[in-house]
Amino acid sequence: MTRDRAPAELVLAGVAEAALHRLQEHAATYGRAPDEDAKAISAKCLRGNRSDAWVSVDAIQECLAARGRTFSDSVELPRKDWDR
Repeated sequence: MTRDRAPAELVLAGVAEAALHRLQEHAATYGRAPDEDAKAISAKCLRGNRSDAWVSVDAIQECLAARGRTFSDSVELPRKDWDR
């Protein structure tokens, strides 16, 4: 027999006003409510199949991409040098 369990809840007390504001901005960028965005960010950061370093890099790139920044392939420039 399986039990129906209520979803777990997490309450964060003492969140800095600046951090809350950034969360609200980030959530709006992705069309989510702040609590949904916090859940998505937590899930992404806590995945066990990637190194912590790449999670941080991905998060930074996502934030910059949300502001319109684009990134080229970092191998492109060395290839141009090799092809000379």
